[in-house]
Amino acid sequence: MRCAEIVTNYLLFQILFLFNAGFSFGEDQKIQHWSFVPPKPHTPPEVSDKSWLTNEIDNFILLKLEKNGLEPAAEASPHQLIRRVYYDLIGLPPDPDEVREYIQNPSLELYKKIVNRLLDSPQYGEKWGRHWLDVARYGDSNGGDENHAYPHAWRYRDYVIDAFNRDVPYDQFVHQQIAGDLLKSQHSEQTHLITATGFLAIGTKILAEKDPVKKRADIVDEQIDTISRSLMGISVSCARCHDHKFDPIPTSDYYALAGIFHSTSIEDRSVYRQDSANAEKIRLSRDVQDNLDNIVTALDVNAPGDNRIAIAISKLQHEKILGDKDKTFEEAYLESVGTIGLVAGKT
Repeated sequence: MRCAEIVTNYLLFQILFLFNAGFSFGEDQKIQHWSFVPPKPHTPPEVSDKSWLTNEIDNFILLKLEKNGLEPAAEASPHQLIRRVYYDLIGLPPDPDEVREYIQNPSLELYKKIVNRLLDSPQYGEKWGRHWLDVARYGDSNGGDENHAYPHAWRYRDYVIDAFNRDVPYDQFVHQQIAGDLLKSQHSEQTHLITATGFLAIGTKILAEKDPVKKRADIVDEQIDTISRSLMGISVSCARCHDHKFDPIPTSDYYALAGIFHSTSIEDRSVYRQDSANAEKIRLSRDVQDNLDNIVTALDVNAPGDNRIAIAISKLQHEKILGDKDKTFEEAYLESVGTIGLVAGKT
């Protein structure tokens, strides 16, 4: 009990200290915090052992080592290096034959070929896409009260993997996930962009909340929290109730973002797949052609010109050769009226 009392008093002291520090810092001190100051270019520092340097970053590393009386680690052996490259880039071990080949010829050119081959492999996106999926709180269910499944979440997962494999620039990667449905693109690419917005749709959503207003506000809060944590490395969720005490984040900024997300909705949308679209186009083309042949055969040359097609379709529907409830066929007929007219004219 004595230990618990000491810990409690210590925590209370820490809380009081933070509140007092918050009042004494002021706005200027908040803005000057290192994480809110734009980075500036620095001249690489001078070091003693220049033989170890291979690029300007090494200068900063070696300077710290020298200040602490330390030396750089020994260079990795060819066997260690090729295994590190494989695990770092694709998360899988190299084939033993490839290891033996590299050990026999540990040249820089072969090393570059190995790296480029691994960067081009689909496993690269699977390995490194996982890191972003962790940041994006990816899951196949909402993970909340009743833990409902997200049956299409895998589409967003595959989008992320594909983005890494296609080397999509980071700014585009972010734009697509926040506003992919608003970006102009070709029809097939539009589906890709809509899938990217799964970033906002997945995550913990308390779907059993009975109050619709609170439920909507909680979903928006979760989206804001995810964006701020993933892109800024900081949470702004506390500003839902009050200005941040140690960060320059007021409630006005929070609700400016909330207003944007309140104007969006989470819903299922049909996705365009080129292979499915081509297959459907071929199937429809064959069906329409078969039906056109039937229609032309059934045309009554003695009927008025404007009514020939309608009479033929009606006759075939009556005989159950054409379905009267198939909207796909009906739309195909309408789209093919010009073709039917030409055929009918020839007849």
